[in-house]
Formats: sequence, structure tokens, C-alpha cells
Amino acid sequence: MTLQELVDILKSNHSKKDILDLASKVNRKIVKIRDIYNLSLEHDDPQVVFRAAWVLENVYVYYPSAFDNIQRLFLRDYSKQKNRSAQRIYSKIAMHISQPVQSFMNQVKHENLDTLIEGSFDWLIDPETPVAIQCNCMDVLCNLSKKEDWIAGELRNILEQNLLSNSPALLSRTKSVLKKLKH
Repeated sequence: MTLQELVDILKSNHSKKDILDLASKVNRKIVKIRDIYNLSLEHDDPQVVFRAAWVLENVYVYYPSAFDNIQRLFLRDYSKQKNRSAQRIYSKIAMHISQPVQSFMNQVKHENLDTLIEGSFDWLIDPETPVAIQCNCMDVLCNLSKKEDWIAGELRNILEQNLLSNSPALLSRTKSVLKKLKH
């Protein structure tokens, strides 16, 4: 499939089934994972960016070996994502990637880890960041606090000072993360 054909497909509304079908095509190499990745990061149409990120999430979940081909790029470019809808998906993927059980995290280059940490802190403290992204970023940072000791102190500071919004979802996640940081 050409890049233009892919863009044309992503410009129209899609159901979950359609997105799963595109993810399957990525797995079967009918659609290039690199094209999906690039569109999720840098396209003029915010809907194309969002839908490409949605496909990327489904590739990560259902076809992890296909996602492996761009995982290092994803970590390197994580903080460059500017589309809020795509940030939600990126932070959700990062939340899973950063879990201590992921052996891949032991191989991540320091600069890519820094990008993940800085991007997550930036999104977390930005008052314009939607709550769902902030919640995901809290989990990313909590997960990464096992790799970098200083993260726990910084994250605890932000959460205890109540620098984030007072939404019930965020307060609930804050309590949960603070409890994890104490262990």
C-alpha cells in the first residue's frame, strides 16, 4: 500500500474493526509500520495523526513483534508528539513499555530513557494536558522510578503538592501512585 493510499484511508472515520484490520495489515507487511509511525507523529491532519497512533497502539497490543521494528524510534521521539489525542495513545503505550516486567527496558539507551522521562514529566505538569494523559504519565514515571531513583522523589513532590487538577480520576490515580512509590 502506498503512503498516499494509507493517508486517504486514515482521513475517513473508522471503527475499531477497521483499525484492527489496518494493524493486521501492518503485521502482514501490507502496510509499512514505519509509515504508520511517521504519520502518527508528523502529518498536517490531526485526524490522520490520531488514527495512525490508534493503529500503532493496536499493533503494539496484538502484534508486538511488528511494533519491535519501531520501538526504539517510538522511545526516541515520544516527547515530540504534540497531538493530544495521540499523546493519550503514546502515553498508554509508554505505560506498558515501561513496566518492570518488560525485558526490553533493560536494553533502552540512556538518552531514550531520558526522552521518555522528560516527555512524561512535561505532559504531567502541563495544565493543558487532559487527565487521561496525566494519569498515564504518572504510571510511566512510577514504573521508571525503579530504573532511576531520582524520579520517585520528583514525582512524589509533584503529587503531594497537588500541582495537578483535582479531578476524581486524577486524585484516585495519585493516591495509587503515591502508595506504589512508598514500597
